[in-house]
Amino acid sequence: RIRNAGIGVFVKADIAADVRLGEYQGEILSEHQAAVLPTPKQAYLFEIRIRGGSNFYIDARDLRYSNWSRFVNSIKKPHQKKKENVRFYQYNQRIWLKSIKHISNNDELICDYG
Repeated sequence: RIRNAGIGVFVKADIAADVRLGEYQGEILSEHQAAVLPTPKQAYLFEIRIRGGSNFYIDARDLRYSNWSRFVNSIKKPHQKKKENVRFYQYNQRIWLKSIKHISNNDELICDYG
């Protein structure tokens, strides 16, 4: 468990490496809408990059539009990097979460948001 972090997500069964776990969901915002958000409200933003087009953002702040993936905690310090077991990635115009190594039952999903 990561100290001083949020709720977290804990698995209920072993998960193999390289398994797609789910989609990061939320409200869709334009670049302008995301840019004018006060810093504290930017915590749940993911940027979707569009080659040759306008980027947009997924904002999972509001529980009405988001799902469980918003609760995945991030490492806080470089020495915690070894705890990272999932990674978010963009495929087409969506953000997905996948395991990057074997995850044991009751382990917390931990990523590196950067």
